[in-house]
Amino acid sequence: DLIKYLPYFYWYYHYMGGVHYIDDGNADLIDSGYVEPGNEVEENSQPLNVVSYIDKFGNKKHPNSSGETVNQVAEINMSSVSEIELDNFYKPNSDKFILKDYSTHTEIVPEDYICFTNKSLLRVLLSLLLKKRVVIINPVTFEGYNTELYSKIVSNIDIIYKNVDLVLNPIHSVSSRRSEFYKPEINLHQPILFKYESRLVDFLSIQLNIEDLSILLKNGSYEFMSLIRIAYILPKNKIKPVETLAGGNK
Repeated sequence: DLIKYLPYFYWYYHYMGGVHYIDDGNADLIDSGYVEPGNEVEENSQPLNVVSYIDKFGNKKHPNSSGETVNQVAEINMSSVSEIELDNFYKPNSDKFILKDYSTHTEIVPEDYICFTNKSLLRVLLSLLLKKRVVIINPVTFEGYNTELYSKIVSNIDIIYKNVDLVLNPIHSVSSRRSEFYKPEINLHQPILFKYESRLVDFLSIQLNIEDLSILLKNGSYEFMSLIRIAYILPKNKIKPVETLAGGNK
């Protein structure tokens, strides 16, 4: 009986796909980050981000790629993931990160920050998640690394974080807007916990690398923040963030 209403949904989504919030003086829209005073209407956020089911992730050019669409980035990543030999990463290798297995999780231990800007670490992470492994990226040698955060994550994988998909230490912009709480740059100098969730895998598959994910969240992604179960982990004493470049920590 509901099939007869489908044409109406089509035209509704067709219309909403081109609608942007308007700066009508509503302080809540500004505080939420949906409207920036002085912007052209097309620069404001949209109530709905509509992508055809057939188009999957979308055929727009990926913002950080050399020309590939979002769909093409996902296809390349997932094709490469299917060919990964994880055994090669349990010993020193040219990608400069190694894997370590524990009873509760697998760790990815990067040697330096460059690992977060290459595709290999992202694809190994995807491969592990698709095998339903709990994964911790553990940059133990990085400047400012906090063992307190690592201990809290490991001891609470099946307690506090039992139903959480992603645990990260956030770096927030200094702002009075409440919307900034939902725009966390990932502190890549601290441990990050990932658990398998199909939508998290989808989001990871359309990134070029882990730094790309941090940039996505820093710029604001309503879809990610509303679909993925995220926990922020904070130390007892505030961490002073390392200087950032192009959205990532250096």
